[in-house]
Amino acid sequence: MIADCEYTWFQVSIGYPNAIGAFGNGANIETGELWFEAGASINGGIIKVGNGNSNVAKLYLHDVDGGSIINNNITVPSSSSQSYIGALNTSGTNTYSGNLSLAAPVQLESFNGGTVNFSGNIIGSFGVTIDDVSGSNGNATVQYSGTSKTYTGTTTINNGATLRIS
Repeated sequence: MIADCEYTWFQVSIGYPNAIGAFGNGANIETGELWFEAGASINGGIIKVGNGNSNVAKLYLHDVDGGSIINNNITVPSSSSQSYIGALNTSGTNTYSGNLSLAAPVQLESFNGGTVNFSGNIIGSFGVTIDDVSGSNGNATVQYSGTSKTYTGTTTINNGATLRIS
């Protein structure tokens, strides 16, 4: 038994042998990071990134060569001031194909050399910041494809990142 322990930051990586596997019913990332390794997924449910406060909450696809897809809808709850969604691949493209609903601003991030694609709609009246997760003014690309992006907040691009619309 562990007593008197306090965790202030969590990083959980979900991966499966042979790149096959999933868990169900969505996920709530209130503080910390949730990384999806190659082949991992959530069967059904909404992924919530943030907890309506200033805690840092991050969701990343971590298939280093690209090719992973998360189909779930994602929400950023109101008053969540530090929510990050992106990919950590150094080549290829990882994709979020569900809708992204913004009740607070969000930072969409890609790693230097990789691309993260958002093919579902982005909905809400809050802003999006496009950024290079490495902060190195590199060659990180966030791509909008598929359905229209109907959010009405501002779009800011930082650290040499690229926003590609296709």
